[in-house]
Amino acid sequence: NIQEFEDENIINIKQYLFSSCYKLTKVNLPKCVNVGHNAFHSCFALSNVNLPECTNVGDGAFVQCEKLKQFNAPKVTQIEDDGLRRCTSLLSVELPECITVSHHAFENCTALSNVNIPKCIKLGEWAFGSCESLESIELPECIIISSRAFENCTALTVVILRSPTVCRLRDSDAFLGTPIKSGNGYIYVPDELIKQYKTATNWSVFANQIKPLSEYTE
Repeated sequence: NIQEFEDENIINIKQYLFSSCYKLTKVNLPKCVNVGHNAFHSCFALSNVNLPECTNVGDGAFVQCEKLKQFNAPKVTQIEDDGLRRCTSLLSVELPECITVSHHAFENCTALSNVNIPKCIKLGEWAFGSCESLESIELPECIIISSRAFENCTALTVVILRSPTVCRLRDSDAFLGTPIKSGNGYIYVPDELIKQYKTATNWSVFANQIKPLSEYTE
């Protein structure tokens, strides 16, 4: 029956600890550094999470937290598989230190429209699959985009890549079910890498849609 949980001393949240706590609405853990597997799985009422020192979000930690709107975790470096899958009310993600967004991490976050992951170098399979409200994404340091990473992102028309080396696209189906896949979106890359991207494995499919960053305007 717990509705709010706050603890200034907890360092680690064990797996399944709060799973299916249907009435839990708010979590504030100022010293927690790790959230274990499925720790808050199916906390349907949870809307606000504050984890200012957390560095790792475990597998399925917040799966199906359908009312989650505020997720504050500025020091997280990894969102593991299914970390925030099916958080259908989540509007924005600010993860300035995140390096890895693993498989299915934000899949079916259907309201998600703003993603800030400036240090991310790897997107796992279905990382943002079925994020239907996501119109654009910027990946300044990304070097690996896995299969189906953006599958069924039905509004995605702009992808911005800024790494000084060509980002590895493991399969062109990363954009399956998006406007980009159907020829109605653009991929912006460093001007000096245009030719390399247009001929690179799997990127060559999108050769006509690859544009220099110098042409990008918001």
